[in-house]
Amino acid sequence: MPTNERNDRWVCCPALDSNGYNVQASDVVMGHVCNFMMDAESWAVGQLVVKTGHRISGNEVLIPTKQVDRISYEKSTVYVTLAPEAVKQSSAHALAPVAAVA
Repeated sequence: MPTNERNDRWVCCPALDSNGYNVQASDVVMGHVCNFMMDAESWAVGQLVVKTGHRISGNEVLIPTKQVDRISYEKSTVYVTLAPEAVKQSSAHALAPVAAVA
């Protein structure tokens, strides 16, 4: 198993092709994909970690993959079925230090 941040079920794994893609809700770019949460047993991607707002002071939120409508590789954009306000109000994401989850 890779040495990534994890909790009981989800493993944080940044090495997928769509890392850095814009996340668009309706016609509004809400942020960019900065990480992925994968199931520790099946390794299926379950949630996208999305950085919203300013790149330095913005927040990271979790978007379930079931909310992904489509991915445009040509435009480097993940389109979600959520309204922009719903993206802003999504569950906050913060990784614990590695020592705290060991």
